[in-house]
Amino acid sequence: MQSAAVIPAIERGGVLIHVGPHKTGTTAVQDALVRAANALDAQGFIYFASGNQNNANIAVKAFARSIDRDFKYHSRSSKNPDHWSALYETLIANPGKTAIISAEDLADLSPQHIDKFISSMGSRPIRVVLTLRSLAQIIPSQWQQFVKRGAMPSLEEWTRELFTPHSAERKVDLFWQRHRHDELLARWVSVVGADRVSVVVVDSGDRGAIYPIFEQLIGLTAGTLQPGEHLNESMSIEQAELVRASYAELDRTDMGHMFGEKAPWIRIHKHLLTAKVAERGQKPLLPVSAHEATIRVASQIVQAIEQSGVAVVGDLRALEKIPTGSAAPHDGNDVLVPASLGGAMAVSLLQAAGIEGLKKRTQYQVFLDEIPLKVLLAVTWERLLQRAGIIPRRKP
Repeated sequence: MQSAAVIPAIERGGVLIHVGPHKTGTTAVQDALVRAANALDAQGFIYFASGNQNNANIAVKAFARSIDRDFKYHSRSSKNPDHWSALYETLIANPGKTAIISAEDLADLSPQHIDKFISSMGSRPIRVVLTLRSLAQIIPSQWQQFVKRGAMPSLEEWTRELFTPHSAERKVDLFWQRHRHDELLARWVSVVGADRVSVVVVDSGDRGAIYPIFEQLIGLTAGTLQPGEHLNESMSIEQAELVRASYAELDRTDMGHMFGEKAPWIRIHKHLLTAKVAERGQKPLLPVSAHEATIRVASQIVQAIEQSGVAVVGDLRALEKIPTGSAAPHDGNDVLVPASLGGAMAVSLLQAAGIEGLKKRTQYQVFLDEIPLKVLLAVTWERLLQRAGIIPRRKP
């Protein structure tokens, strides 16, 4: 095990590849790199961000899909190859600058994808860094992240599925693709070599500790990376259960179409996280029923990392620990949710549906004022005849 002080920074003109994976403090690092863009440029570095994100995730997915149209972890935005070509062309156009690529979606790549990804870097020296947290912290954190994006089982049910062999539950496969960290590490080591890979064990008790570590790994002047306000904030168990119940009801009533093409999956939780009541609640905790299985897998991960020969920053044994905390109050199998949080949820649903804009009625009045009266009367008369059954309704 090595400390950050003895791990050399990436060679000048090389590429530092931060794999992630998800829910390991990656957003904080990426946000700091984006905000330090001018300082990075002055020091001879270039950080890549794609789309409207602070990371290269869209570019990575576009790359994977460009060489494998059956890549199962693609997204709608990854269908646009320009995201990858823009990153690649910038990399080629700046041979003297040290490049930094940070993308959690690199954890979704197969060894074949990784081999082609590294080959695309040309002859530049490569260093790879993985940031890791304990599996017991990641499981509930990743669960609530999945809840933000769609219907999910309860944390207890989903955790049970995680440790069920050949589970058919959705997102179980995706979770282990990302968070079976020994296998993730092995995929990258098999391509770039153990001497080119570092593992950073994230200290959850000291969020600021990650910045000087990355400054050393990159070769930045001390103090270049600073904490900011942009965080991938997690929901409390109460918030998550409320969002989860709302999605289940939307599915049951087939009302998801009200929220447009993307549905509410990415937006429905946002008001809850900004509402004042969001400060109340408990963090989702790993169910006690999953402690034994989690420790068993975590121990296998730690042992494999120790035997891999990669450089390690931090205490690997921290990856085996089960965090303690207070559980949310329950009534039978249901989490008790404050009424104020229910009110905030109702507002969040209205916002996700776009109804919030109706409060600006003057905009709609101006629109109506521009329509000729005869058109309004004709539409109104047609609607009346349709409702009376005299003429058929128009097909959409």
